[in-house]
Amino acid sequence: MIQENAPKIVGYNKNITDDAKLVKASLKSLPEVVQKAVLSYSKTSKALSGL
Repeated sequence: MIQENAPKIVGYNKNITDDAKLVKASLKSLPEVVQKAVLSYSKTSKALSGL
């Protein structure tokens, strides 16, 4: 979430694809409240689309 919204000038967006894969792979093991937040965010996210 932070990487997608951080200004590109700070260079904090280089691992978006890898981090999105990690989030997708571990989603079910996260607490329910976090799962809901991620799923809600994924509706507007390019990296997390398709969750």
